[in-house]
This record gives sequence, C-alpha cells and structure tokens, in this order.
Amino acid sequence: MKQRYYLPFLSGAMSLSMIGFSWLTVMLSLFHYAITSYEIQSEYCKLIFQVFVIMNVCSIVLSFMKRIYYKFQVATFILIGINFLIFLLDMNFIGFFMFAEKNVYSWYALLYIIVMLVTIIVSSVYYGYCYKVKKERVLGCGVEAEKKENSHLLSYGIIFGLVLLAPSLLTGHIQSLFGVLLGLLFSVVSPGLIVDSFYAAYLIHKDPEYKETR
Repeated sequence: MKQRYYLPFLSGAMSLSMIGFSWLTVMLSLFHYAITSYEIQSEYCKLIFQVFVIMNVCSIVLSFMKRIYYKFQVATFILIGINFLIFLLDMNFIGFFMFAEKNVYSWYALLYIIVMLVTIIVSSVYYGYCYKVKKERVLGCGVEAEKKENSHLLSYGIIFGLVLLAPSLLTGHIQSLFGVLLGLLFSVVSPGLIVDSFYAAYLIHKDPEYKETR
C-alpha cells in the first residue's frame, strides 16, 4: 500500500475503519429528525434528516461486512466522506439552535447559515487546493511549511471569529456564543476529513496500489 499526503492536523490518512463513524452520526441525525418533527415542524428539514438516517443506516450495515467494503474501497471512502458531511451538518444544526434559540426564522439565523456555508465552502476549496498542489508528496514531506501556512490561516480565523462573536459577548448571550464557536470549529475542521475521504477514493480509482490491505 502506497503512502499518500494528508493534512497536517490529521493524525493519519483516512482509513476504511472510519465507516464505523456512522454509529455516531445516526444518533445525531435521529435526534435532529425528532426535533424537526416536533419542534420546528418543517417538512423540508424532516426530509433532509430522513435521508441522513438512511445513509447512516446503510453505512452501519456495511461496517459489519468487512470483506465487501475492502473489495469496494472507492465506494466505501465516498460513503465515509458523505458520513463526515452529515456529521458536519448535524453539528452545525446544533450550533444553529444554540445561536438562534427560538428565532429560527429570523434574519440573524439566516446570517448564521450563510456564514457557516461560506466557511465550509472556503475550507473545502482550501483543503482541496492543498491536495492538488501536494499530491505527489508522501507522509512527512512539507509538513513544517504546511503548519506555518495553516498558522496564518488560523490567525485570520480567530480574528474573524472574535469580530463575529463580539456582539454576543457584549450582550451576554453565552449560548449564542457557543453556538457560533461550535459552528465555526466544525465548519473549518470537518471539511478536511471530507476532502481526505474523497481524495482517498480518487487515488484508489486512479492507482489500485493505494488500496488498503487487510
């Protein structure tokens, strides 16, 4: 099995064993499905979480079939990436409720959604760019430079977060503060897991030597 590049803040390249992560996401999705059914009563949100639960259940079933997911590694890594995306949206949904409280249809609730969506897109594009320019590198190459580059990104992220959180701090809305922090944290970090999963699927599709061995 060939080694491949992965982001410095990850402990290692994505593994097929992460298909078991769906146990966590299915619990979150079921919880949010209940909320959208009884609290928000939104058919649109309810349908979204129904789809999430179905995807999670399929992943859980697959996690018991080691022989199958080792055989179809490209599809498995894509499914892992989808599970991380579901997890990201689940955590942002929690942050959204903490931030908006009962005013889920207010203008600042919409602002929260827009900010998190932009953060997710920017983070995904950035991580995708990292893999594109360093796809020829393997574990350990250019990590120090990458860490230095990421430190600047983190500094800008902290400044942006403080500006965004200042109104909450001044008005004493601690719950809203934690909602924004939660959303920003997962919107910045989780896309790295998603991109890494899809990158693993891409590499295996292009070169079978990247396949994991049992």
